[in-house]
Amino acid sequence: MFLEEYEEEEITQLKGPLKEGRYIHCLFFNCVFDHENFSDYQFIDCRFQDCLFNVVNIERTKLQNTEFAECKLIGIDFPLTYPLIFTPKFSNSSIISCIFSHMHIKGISFKQSRLNDCYFQDTKLHNCNFCECDFEGTIFQQCDLTGSNFNEAKNYQIDPQLNTLNKCKFSTPEVLSLLDFFKIKIDT
Repeated sequence: MFLEEYEEEEITQLKGPLKEGRYIHCLFFNCVFDHENFSDYQFIDCRFQDCLFNVVNIERTKLQNTEFAECKLIGIDFPLTYPLIFTPKFSNSSIISCIFSHMHIKGISFKQSRLNDCYFQDTKLHNCNFCECDFEGTIFQQCDLTGSNFNEAKNYQIDPQLNTLNKCKFSTPEVLSLLDFFKIKIDT
């Protein structure tokens, strides 16, 4: 399949379909992608700044070294992406009702993002950066979080009996929520 190539372009305030293609070193600023189909698109070393992604189909999409800064992503099914090239970076973004199940994710940063009502099942999340994230309503089941950093994160509900937490970093007092699953009482 041949894709039109767009390199070092700046796309601002787009509120309609994005042309199918291979985007390299492109900046997307203040764009709205609502129920769009990004199947087979490629984003390499791109940056999305202050963009909205609402129920966007990303089947077989390549996200290589692509950053989402101050974006809002709703209802995205990330396991549909091209699995060998999935290296996005999220910063200060709202990630709502998204799925990250049955994936192998290594070293991805979600720093200062809200991951609300997201679902992680049978996912390997090695050495991920979850610093200062808010996980309200997010579920982790059968995940391997080895080496991930949860410093200053809040509202996570991670059952240590169902998930692997080797060498993870947590901060107090939030780390005490890991004890919630043991039904014990802690006096302060």
